[in-house]
Amino acid sequence: MVYDIVIIGGGAAGFFSAIQACELAKKKLKILILESSPQCLQKVKVSGGGRCNVTHHFSGVQRFVESYPRGEKFLLTLFNRWSPEDTVNWFERHQVPLKTEADGRVFPTSNQSQSIINCFYQLIDKYQIEVLIKQQVISIKKEGEHFHIKTKQEKSFSAQSLVVATGGLRNKNFQSVLENLNHQIILPLPSLFSFHIQSDLLQGLAGISFQEVEVKLQSSKFFVSAPLLITHRGLSGPAILKLSAFQAIELHKKNYQCDLMVNWVPTQENILLALKAYKQNNSKKLVSNQSPFAELPRRFWQKIIEHILGINGQWANVSQENLKKICDILTQSQLTMNGKTLNKDEFVTCGGVDLKQINPKNLESKAIPNLYFCGEVLNIDGITGGFNFQSAWSSAYCVACSLVNG
Repeated sequence: MVYDIVIIGGGAAGFFSAIQACELAKKKLKILILESSPQCLQKVKVSGGGRCNVTHHFSGVQRFVESYPRGEKFLLTLFNRWSPEDTVNWFERHQVPLKTEADGRVFPTSNQSQSIINCFYQLIDKYQIEVLIKQQVISIKKEGEHFHIKTKQEKSFSAQSLVVATGGLRNKNFQSVLENLNHQIILPLPSLFSFHIQSDLLQGLAGISFQEVEVKLQSSKFFVSAPLLITHRGLSGPAILKLSAFQAIELHKKNYQCDLMVNWVPTQENILLALKAYKQNNSKKLVSNQSPFAELPRRFWQKIIEHILGINGQWANVSQENLKKICDILTQSQLTMNGKTLNKDEFVTCGGVDLKQINPKNLESKAIPNLYFCGEVLNIDGITGGFNFQSAWSSAYCVACSLVNG
């Protein structure tokens, strides 16, 4: 039997492209999804702490694509065809109401990723899309008009059109399969991760968060201003995850061993002058009792004063030298990164199939007709907050249009 479409990958992009193709088609399609693992939609299940961060609040295509370290120009075409607003409307039409949180992230109102999974499987059943798990593809060949796919489990399939939606290309064997089809693979690397940091400044402060800090690699001009979290191993939160995404290649080159610069009070101007004024107006107060800057967590301030600088007593006794030291710690702390922490279930990669080999209008391979790519398998990745799912939905929709309309 020859399938109309075989899709390699049972994740967000794979399922969405299959469902969209069926919704767009004017005839019944014979579609097969091949998933190498024992369960489909694993990232959908665990995303957002099990709530599934479907997309992000939409404020125009140009601003939206700025959240993608790689693939920004490519995504302009995709998002003009299928925007985050389209994503929200699609789920609403399919009885999955969504909500937008204060930080712009969009979740099911149920707060359960299972709502998304149930929706997908209902549509899979409706359109009689075949799904096979534990099928690791080891060979793809095109002979004439048909693709021939073989799996490690000794099964063979044929299709008129083939969609690759495997997610990040961490499987080197499958990388080889694509390279044998004359597709260049840009080395897949971790893109979203926390930083391991051992520092007296952070010790004992796990769980403390900051509404906004400014952080950058010491060797780079690129910086991020966003919320930050101190963890048992170092630093995490949106600021670190965004920095890890935009500096993924540079951090890999440094083997995740490098120095960071952190400004803990980026919204404040002239910190030294503010410290001097506070000292003058609060000379009899204890230095460790309260920070001059309301945004600084109290425990963090006390750590700087008592343990790092060893200052006790009243503000009146703080020397000019120590005021300068406080200012330096607050505005230019140097911290040494000595490793990274990955959330294995939500692992995102940069790298993948080189975009130069893909037609941005229909996501078809420039080398092989009727071979399409969507989702994270492409060299496209976004920061945390629903951006990676949105690129999956948009690319899957464009592939579906190509499959149906040619």
